[in-house]
Amino acid sequence: MKQTLLIITCFLSLNLIAQKRTTQFSIGAESAVMATAQAYKAYKLGFGGSGKVLFPTGKKDYFTATVGVLSFPGRDGDASEIFPGAPAGYANIATPSLTIIPIKVGYKHFFTSKFNTEVEAGYTKATVLKVTNDYPGNVGGYVFSGGFGFLVAKKIDIGLRYELFESTASETNYTSFLGLRTLVTLDFK
Repeated sequence: MKQTLLIITCFLSLNLIAQKRTTQFSIGAESAVMATAQAYKAYKLGFGGSGKVLFPTGKKDYFTATVGVLSFPGRDGDASEIFPGAPAGYANIATPSLTIIPIKVGYKHFFTSKFNTEVEAGYTKATVLKVTNDYPGNVGGYVFSGGFGFLVAKKIDIGLRYELFESTASETNYTSFLGLRTLVTLDFK
């Protein structure tokens, strides 16, 4: 909790430095497809949404704070094709759906008045129904993402990102997806 308050205080302080520009809030709809082969076999196209606060730090730069949720429905099929080493008794099952809740901070830079790029890092909570005792139902871990966006109208931005997140209790097992986000930006006055 203290770390969260420290981060918020830093962002608000940076906003005071860049007084000529206003803090912005964006809300967006997202769709995503798994990028790793095993996860793609297990999950269908995911949908969700997110909210982002942009704190101006310069003429073309922002610090960002993002919270979102994405849900990936599971595919039907032979468990041994989806999960290597799965017991034979779990053939022809429906993979349980996966829901992820990322909480990230980052940096966004506008190269032109329309084209931007962004990097973010943080923590994500992944929830999936337990199939067996070998697969935990809830997992949390680090998340990293990078992407770019393009303003198609004054307040409408379309962006594409690659996001990598921890998918098991093991620190070496990551899953990734490609996400498309369409957002509307609002200024705080």
